[in-house]
Amino acid sequence: MYLKRTIYDRLLEWKKDTSRSTLELNGARQVGKTYLINKFADENFEHKIYINLFELSGKQFMECYRKATELIPGNDRPENPLHDAFRLYDKTFKDEENTVIIIDEIQESAEIYNRISEFTRQFKAYFMITGSYLGRVLEPEFKSAGGDITRLQIYTLSFKEFLEALDEELYKKYLDLPLLSADENRAGLYEQLKEVYGLYCQIGGYPKVVETYLKKKDMLAAQEELARIIRIFSEESTRYFRNITDVSIFRDILPAICRTLLREKKGLEKESIREELQEPVTELHSSNISKETWNRALNWLYHSGMIGYCGIMEEMDDLGFKQGRRCFFMDLGITSYYLKRAGATETAIADILKENYEYINLMKRQDFQEEEIFETPLFAIYRGEAMGDNQVGWV
Repeated sequence: MYLKRTIYDRLLEWKKDTSRSTLELNGARQVGKTYLINKFADENFEHKIYINLFELSGKQFMECYRKATELIPGNDRPENPLHDAFRLYDKTFKDEENTVIIIDEIQESAEIYNRISEFTRQFKAYFMITGSYLGRVLEPEFKSAGGDITRLQIYTLSFKEFLEALDEELYKKYLDLPLLSADENRAGLYEQLKEVYGLYCQIGGYPKVVETYLKKKDMLAAQEELARIIRIFSEESTRYFRNITDVSIFRDILPAICRTLLREKKGLEKESIREELQEPVTELHSSNISKETWNRALNWLYHSGMIGYCGIMEEMDDLGFKQGRRCFFMDLGITSYYLKRAGATETAIADILKENYEYINLMKRQDFQEEEIFETPLFAIYRGEAMGDNQVGWV
């Protein structure tokens, strides 16, 4: 089943761009990166080479890479070692504009990631790289690619993408909504959209979860698939932590985020979300938690695309802006899943999901430089009270 993604248009724009930079597609685990880039490559290039550094193809390519780049003392230096590496890997490889090379799970090799500038400058072929957990944000051996790379972020399905997948006719009516007059049954359309929004809040936007619901029309089956994705994320993430304490803390943070959202609607009592979350998690562990361990776990959740931070502007003063005062999940299905496990009421769940929905959509706008004002979405406090009907005034 193919779920249309709006980011596909931005991939087309990248291919048309004369700068010919390497494309880096970022995103959390299970958001559909690998499927999307392969579909795009198959539809827009004549030749494709796909390498997954986490699988056998990656091991085979690294052997070809080492052989091609090896310098034997006393012999001439190879003229085009990187080209030779791809020829060794795939004898049909030709460095032409109708060829695209995809390197998936790029975070598995700093050596290959640090070749991005050479990929961009020395090849006629296009390069696309992607990875779920970008290890370079935590490891110093990953170097910056500077202007030789174009970065795009892919999220779970938006409400619009979810609506189009669920009901194409209703999606078309939704697009025409601003043009409808009052006597064209706007109220009826709003009710239909509200019902779909309710489904979206429970299911979220992970492609496999949405596909499961579309195929089975079974909410329980969809939520079981969501729980499976959470388990995959937790299990795969553990290999990046150094000891068992890190792993246990990492798993306790997710429920703690929900309890924090439920406890305080207008912000945090402490100076940052890190301090606010540390207390309830620390209480679950008999041993002391080092600052390094705590920061590593939170940084991992943030950089892996599971959570996002929200700032605050006190007294509606630009100079009163502070980062990291609240924390949200980057998918409504995940939010709903943990809120229910925390025993939240239906009213509390609905209120937090509204805020989370607004946060995610504001966060997506940060991808466009011309829309950036502050570094992160934030809410405003005036005279000690949060702004807006839902207790949060978003900026």
